[in-house]
Amino acid sequence: MDGATQLDWIYGHERERPDAIWLSQPMGAGAMRDFTFAAAMREVRCMAAHLRSLELPAGSCVAIFSKNTAWWLLADLAIWMAGHVTVPIYPTLTPKSIRAILEHSEARVCLIGKLDGFAAMESGLPDGIVRLLLPLAPKEAAREGVRTGDRGEIDASGALAIRGRVKELFKTSKGKYVAPAPLESALLAHPEIDQACVSGVGLPQPYALIVLSAALRARPEANRAEIATLLERHLREVNAAFDPHERLDKLLVVPEEWTTENGLLTPTLKLRRAIIEERYAERIPKLLEHEGRVVWVGR
Repeated sequence: MDGATQLDWIYGHERERPDAIWLSQPMGAGAMRDFTFAAAMREVRCMAAHLRSLELPAGSCVAIFSKNTAWWLLADLAIWMAGHVTVPIYPTLTPKSIRAILEHSEARVCLIGKLDGFAAMESGLPDGIVRLLLPLAPKEAAREGVRTGDRGEIDASGALAIRGRVKELFKTSKGKYVAPAPLESALLAHPEIDQACVSGVGLPQPYALIVLSAALRARPEANRAEIATLLERHLREVNAAFDPHERLDKLLVVPEEWTTENGLLTPTLKLRRAIIEERYAERIPKLLEHEGRVVWVGR
């Protein structure tokens, strides 16, 4: 059919001959594991569901670092199914080349499968990248103490167990972890908020830095009291949808837009969180002392 993708082709075979053998994977010691179209797609959907649960922006780059196995193909299909883009990492590259590819692509997740000599290549994986381990992955890829963000394992039955944390999670002083992306998405639902960055490491509650719409930024005479009333109402609605430890204490309205030119967005228009937080870090403690829920940040 015109415009069909590889994923569409697999969907067709899953419907028309679900019990037919599609892939055969050597497991060592003469053992072989066969995948029917139906069984293979169950594993693909399991992986895709987990990738979606990470709440990455649509079209994010997800790396596969593995030799040629059945799970390489299944992982590739899962990345497509989750709405992301595959970044293949050849299993014979030097650490320098691995790091260059991952950093240039801005891959936030790396699925690790069967590899030889992983220990010599591991330094190429940036700290903070999410690691998900496929079957046949080297055991040392999941050793404790590696700073890898969220880690998980997809076993031979297709079950996926999570180990650790997602890169962007931060911990409050109450010992609770907060994922900023869902809060930011909820804030951005308001037409007068163009950008949002949620933070709060080591604080009792998170807060959000926000950039107002271009229309409001262009009106310095705009009534701040009226704007604050609108934003406070939106903040109450946002907080009502989240658990108590995730609820935002304040909205801090910054005067400047975050752009690639001022270094606060990446070339693909993603937030440079660490740089944004650093930019306002010295002022945050005093701003959070204000009584109001909406506070303007001076230049």
